[in-house]
Formats: sequence, structure tokens, C-alpha cells
Amino acid sequence: MGHAYSQSSPIVSNDLKIADIGIRLDRFSIGLMDAVENQKDVRSFESLRLEISSVFSSTPSILRTIEAQNFLDAKRAEAFSSFLPQVRGSFSYGDQRIRYSDRSSLNDQGSISSNGITVSQLLFDFGATSKTYLSSEESRNASKAKIQQDRSSALLALIRSRIELRRTSQRLELLNAFLENRKQFLDLVRQKAALGVNSNADIIRAESKVFEAADELPFALKRFNEAKLRYQELYGKENKGADAYQMPILNIAEFEDAESTLESLGTVIEARGMLKAAENDYQAAKARLLGSTQLELSRNQSRTDLYGPKSDLSLQLVYRVEFYSGGAQMAVIDQTAAKRNELKWEVERIERDQRRVLQESFANYLAQKTSTNSRISVLRGVKAASDITKDLFNYGRSSLTDVFKVQEDYLAAAKNLVETESDFQVSYYEMLHSYNLLLKKFEISI
Repeated sequence: MGHAYSQSSPIVSNDLKIADIGIRLDRFSIGLMDAVENQKDVRSFESLRLEISSVFSSTPSILRTIEAQNFLDAKRAEAFSSFLPQVRGSFSYGDQRIRYSDRSSLNDQGSISSNGITVSQLLFDFGATSKTYLSSEESRNASKAKIQQDRSSALLALIRSRIELRRTSQRLELLNAFLENRKQFLDLVRQKAALGVNSNADIIRAESKVFEAADELPFALKRFNEAKLRYQELYGKENKGADAYQMPILNIAEFEDAESTLESLGTVIEARGMLKAAENDYQAAKARLLGSTQLELSRNQSRTDLYGPKSDLSLQLVYRVEFYSGGAQMAVIDQTAAKRNELKWEVERIERDQRRVLQESFANYLAQKTSTNSRISVLRGVKAASDITKDLFNYGRSSLTDVFKVQEDYLAAAKNLVETESDFQVSYYEMLHSYNLLLKKFEISI
């Protein structure tokens, strides 16, 4: 007796709709490839820029940097005040008792009060005040560079949280689609078993694959919820969707010369500014050894019950210098010199480190871009293999093991593309951040 089923006839009737098995997974994969490769259904970068700009200045990390800027302005004003006239006033009131040495039993007693005002103006201090002011100005510029770096980091965190939310949303959607695919295939195996084509052992194997697929969902849901909470923490509101956005257009030539970019990096500007401030502090400490010259105008009035009112007015040119302070002044000079020398090496270290960061961020961007393109090809090929294997299984020309293997390859390829697409976007914005271009691309300035 011949074989009951020919190679040209399906083992299961067409009522089972073999083409519909895994259709949700196929739609997800096709949509993912179209979004990555052709930017299909992807929102413009301008819409992303406007959305982030609307919340950027109200986030706590940015508000903190604004207050830090106000603090720096106040410190500079404090340093500048040393150049201006200093006005001091005084007032006193009390009792006065005079005992005469030749009149042992009689004393004079009465109240006494006085008030005075002194105006002083610095004339010359060998550059100590000027160097102190320049130090505060350099520290302010260094801190401003750090604030800009902090703002860029805060912007990068906002972008990352949005990318991570989309990543975890896609991962969850993929696993749900894969679970549905496993369940549909289990139904197919059961129907084929009813026709005597598959065994109960095949059903058990298919059921175990369903359980395996379901086992990944709780962890994927956990990561998705964590991403939502992180997004809400940074944006101060819930996200109602996880849309894909285009990335800003880049001129790759901007990223090929790391050395010229080094001069504009906030981290480098901060380090160099702190070095200049330390040099000015050292010069100011040495100048203070030589003292200062001031012009002082004083007016004092006093009144006693014994002698009546008295007033005096004086104008003096005063030179002040400390001859000995227990070694404190020399200790300050040694401290500022050590700080200056330490910062010289720190600047060198930071410049080397930033060169490496720039080169690594650019290399990572190129690698992620290449990986994304290759993984699109892998997913496209695995999807085609899945379609073929599914048809072959329906015609009895492929084993259950082959189907399970290609399904697992399909899931892995889709997962890899989800991860690589997100990693590529992160590397893209990290490179902009490293090259001090992120705030510029989003047109953000505070």
C-alpha cells in the first residue's frame, strides 16, 4: 500500500490556515525592519526636540544647575566688592566712672556714648586683590562649563529614558507575539495529532515550548514597568506611548578630528579653568606677604556727662603688613602651589581621557550602525527560513525539532534587532554628548 500523503498535498486541511500562524510575529518583524531601514511610521526629530524642550527646563536636575549659576554670579560679585570703598560704622553706650588718685573718697561718674563711621579705599596691594578676583572669574568660567556639561548629561538622560521605554515596550510586544506564535503552533500540532500525524510526545514538546515562551514575559514586563517609572521620574509625567523618532542629521566630518573638538569640551574647559584659578590663587597669596596701602577717612563723635560732646575727623594713608603670623601665610602659599601643580597633571589626565572618549564614542557609533544593518539582513533571512520551515512542516517534510529551532532563531534575530536599534540610537546621542553637540542639536540654552 502506498504512502497515505503525497508530497504535493498538505497533511492538514487548509481550514487550519497555516499561513496565519505567527502572523503577529511577522507583522512585528516587518514593522521593525521598515522603521529601522526605511523610517516608516517614525516621527520627525523636530517633534522629539519640541517635546523634550518643553520639559527640559522644569526638571529638578536642570533647576539645580540654574541655581548653581546664580551662586557663581554671587561669588563673582563678592570678589569684585574688594575693589570698592568699604564703609564701617560703630555705636556704643555705657557708664563711665573716674577715680582720682588724690581723692580717695570722691569719684566722678556718668554715662558715655559714641558713634563713628570709617570709609576705606584700597589703593595698592601688589596685585593680591586683582589676582583673587581673576581666580574667582576663572572658577566661575570653569563651573559654567561644568554646568553646561551637567545640562548635556541631563538631556542625554531624558533621551535615554525615552529610548529605554521604547526598547522595553518592543521587547514586551515581541515576546507576546512569540508566545502567540507558540500557542498557534501547539494548536496545529494537536490538530495533526488528531489526524494521526503527530504523537502525544510532540504535543508535550510543543506545550513545553509555550511554557518557555510564557516564562520570559514577567521579567520583560518588570523591565517595562521600571522604564516607565524612570521616564516618569525624569519627565514628571507618564508616557502614553513609545513612539519612534528620527535622529538629527549629522555631518560625519565633525567627528573625525577629535583633537580640534577637545578645545570646546566642557570637561576640558573646566579643568583648564580650575588650573588658571589655582595659579591666580598662588600669585595672590605671594602678593599678600607685601601688605596693602589704603586711604581711610574716619569721623567719630562721643559724649559724656563729665566732659560733654567731642568729635574728630581724620584722613589717613595707611600701609598694613603682617611681619609674622605663626607661619600661616607661608603655609597658604605652599598649599596654593601644591594645588596648582596637582591641577597641571589633572588637566593632562583629563585631556588624554577625553581624547579616548571621543574616539571610542565615534567608533561605537560606527559599529552600532553597521551592526544594525547586518541584523536587519539576519532577521529578514530568518523570517524567510521560518516561513519555509512552517510550510515544509505542514507538508510533512520538516521535523518538529526543525520548527522549534527556526522559531528560536526567529525570536533571537528579532530580539537582537530591537536591542541593536536601541543601542545604535543611544550611541548616536552619546556621541553628540561627547562632542559637546547635544544641546546645540536640540537648540537648548538656559
